[in-house]
Amino acid sequence: MTPFKPVRPTIRELQIGDSVEFPIEQQGSVRTAAYELGKRLRRKFVTATVDDDTYRVTRTA
Repeated sequence: MTPFKPVRPTIRELQIGDSVEFPIEQQGSVRTAAYELGKRLRRKFVTATVDDDTYRVTRTA
């Protein structure tokens, strides 16, 4: 199982091409943070469910 980690600081630090995985229980917070940070900082993120327990965010621009 992927350990819980702070969502916003972790996503904010991603460089283009980097990915980070979160527990599926954080999916709602992760999607919201990726959307809001993308709008505010003019970045693009792709989110995806990796398996039953993991949710991934990748910075694409």
